[in-house]
Amino acid sequence: MERTKNVQQFKARNAEMVRSETLTFRLDARLKFLADLAARSQHRKLSNYVEQTLEQSFANVLIEDEREPNTGTGERPYGKSLADMADQLWDVNESTRFLNVVHTAPWLVTDGESKLLRVVQHSDYYAPKGLLDGGRIADDWEMLRAIADGMAEIDLLPADRWPSKALLFGLLGDKERIALYKKDKDEFQKQSNAYAKAMKARMV
Repeated sequence: MERTKNVQQFKARNAEMVRSETLTFRLDARLKFLADLAARSQHRKLSNYVEQTLEQSFANVLIEDEREPNTGTGERPYGKSLADMADQLWDVNESTRFLNVVHTAPWLVTDGESKLLRVVQHSDYYAPKGLLDGGRIADDWEMLRAIADGMAEIDLLPADRWPSKALLFGLLGDKERIALYKKDKDEFQKQSNAYAKAMKARMV
């Protein structure tokens, strides 16, 4: 009962938050001066000029994984630019944007998003039979985003949405796994085997 109350309070607080899309950053004095002149020459405000210049730059950003060779024979967006992929990646719903990036360019997820992805991938609730359920993720997005942002831990979620005990092994980071291995090799192997068995079972 107390957990349900805490979850409701969390959602209520976040529903009242105003999502700002304002960016604040520093510009070199020379760059700022020249950008201002460029904007004046086109009879536009500096903010509008910067916005349009950013939009145009997307044509020069390739959305492909540079960490490994790409033959272009699969589903990946080989050789496509961010401008080409913009409509496929963008959505007004933030949780959908997250899933779009996960499915299209997973190498671009942040550390926080990677942590969240492991949580939902290992949960039978958010990923029944290993397939991510966008509707359930969207319903709990405020809580899930808090986990990704480092503002909360997995215990914010209702217990029935946590990964099973065996699957919790998959949420361990590299340092945590190494520490467990050094502390107790037998326990590490036991958890590793249980994890592999649990993952295989949920794919059936």
